[in-house]
Amino acid sequence: MLQTVRLGPSENITAGASPAQTSRAAASGETVVRVVPVDGDVRVRVGSNDAGASATFVPFGSVEYFSISPGQRVSAARAGSTNVVVNVTFCSR
Repeated sequence: MLQTVRLGPSENITAGASPAQTSRAAASGETVVRVVPVDGDVRVRVGSNDAGASATFVPFGSVEYFSISPGQRVSAARAGSTNVVVNVTFCSR
């Protein structure tokens, strides 16, 4: 069960064939990240810029929450043949 989180800074990244990474890293106190693929399926990784075939699959239309540590970034790569906009929100508890 996910507890309530405070929404923080949000940004869109464009997931292409190569992974895209958030422009900012999680700040002190940000322990959760919310990931929403806006227009297609993606593969996501927290902490490294390696969102390849073995990264976590996040389907279009879903909202996923992941643990994150200060200093880590989120990366995403498209899971299909077209680029995908991914909204990433850094959250605190």
